[in-house]
Amino acid sequence: MGVVVRTALLLLVVAAAADDAPSSIINEISKQFGSMMLYCVQLLYPQTGYFRDVLDFWNRDLNITGHTYLGCLAACSLFKLQLRNRDGSLNETNIMNFLRQNGAVENDAAVLLEVFKTCQNVSSSERKACAAGLKTMICFRSQIYRLNWTPQFYRGPFENVLNGK
Repeated sequence: MGVVVRTALLLLVVAAAADDAPSSIINEISKQFGSMMLYCVQLLYPQTGYFRDVLDFWNRDLNITGHTYLGCLAACSLFKLQLRNRDGSLNETNIMNFLRQNGAVENDAAVLLEVFKTCQNVSSSERKACAAGLKTMICFRSQIYRLNWTPQFYRGPFENVLNGK
């Protein structure tokens, strides 16, 4: 069975079985990943307003298509969090540890690992890291929307940055 078909079936089973979606896990993961992306903004794109798109990532009204810099930030974050190896492959052990450390139980972690793998496959044809990172982000976001695991709109301590404080 193909990866896409297997993942689609898995997503349907999980979505049907879960009345109580683990959006809090995605919220925790988003906090960690988002913080790293903001760090990468400072490294790669200082003096820009790119942090706003990072903070608004789960806002359904934000169209991230074509924002290659977000792909660069995703690639930077995956590498800094040691979720991706130097050759571009996923580090599944580190991903599972990252998910568990952020509250994912075994079943949810397995589903999210499949999402990571699916999105890695979607972006594998891209030769440039930033383009691949953007495809991965778009895929991940759409998969989480499909699972109905979208976290609460989170800005946390970064709200002050948006307000110019």
